[in-house]
Amino acid sequence: MNEVFNDQLLYVGEHLSCSQYMQDITYGFSLRNIEAGFHEEVTDLVKNIVIFVLEGKSYISYKKFKDVPLKKNSFIFLPKGANLSYHVEQDTVAIFFTFETLLSGCDQNLLQSCSKYIDRITYKFAPVKMREPMQQYCHTIKYSLEQKVNCRHFHELKHKEFFMYLRYFYTKEEITNFLYPIVGVKLDFKQFILNNWKIGMSVDDIIAKMPMSKSTFIRTFDQFFKMTPYTWYQRLICDKITQKAIFPGTTTKDLMEVAQITDASQFNRFCRRNFNCTPKMLLDYYSKIHD
Repeated sequence: MNEVFNDQLLYVGEHLSCSQYMQDITYGFSLRNIEAGFHEEVTDLVKNIVIFVLEGKSYISYKKFKDVPLKKNSFIFLPKGANLSYHVEQDTVAIFFTFETLLSGCDQNLLQSCSKYIDRITYKFAPVKMREPMQQYCHTIKYSLEQKVNCRHFHELKHKEFFMYLRYFYTKEEITNFLYPIVGVKLDFKQFILNNWKIGMSVDDIIAKMPMSKSTFIRTFDQFFKMTPYTWYQRLICDKITQKAIFPGTTTKDLMEVAQITDASQFNRFCRRNFNCTPKMLLDYYSKIHD
């Protein structure tokens, strides 16, 4: 009987052997005990991270925001792709919540609703104070992790619960500032693509520069461009080829360099598929225009 009331995880063996048990935390929640003096420089953060500080004091520098203090009972958002510096002044206990994308349609709607508040705030990279029930939420996660509750479903539920509490207990202005790097990327998505997607880059290359998953990227891309990333990229190459072909003296080799295609037969197939002619015919066409 005492075993039932000892406030510890029951049926540990069954839990650890479950197929949903996460040995390595690649996403979800992890408990960190970080000693004073720890310092780390991070380049191109792999995933989005929310840090919940339960004890201690540390500093984070991100973009123009230098040595932003992180204190007890506060949390802060670090976006995927960020370059930052992290220094611990006092022994720190923190929960790291790692994720790539939002899990529910409600959370996606939250981002969309924040977009109208972008112009009402001046973004400041700063921690947010925990309010109840956020403190109790963090206590539950800490205790569960200490008891080795590492089920995939546990992490997914706590993921959704966090964004639920954001919606319930924080203002839209607070949420917009907190999630600004994600909201801002969505608003500037089209311009970001036009400025950064160069010939030779794959879909994965451009996604690596943005704080979103591949499925979210493809869905957002369709919303802005009304076509697939592949179709848009093919048109990008065709536009660059056309811009080069109009200049007198341009050779097939010049066009291949623009398209970054080194195989002549492959480039010939590309032109037939996209221009309905051979590279030579394309050059002859623009040569006659100049004549």
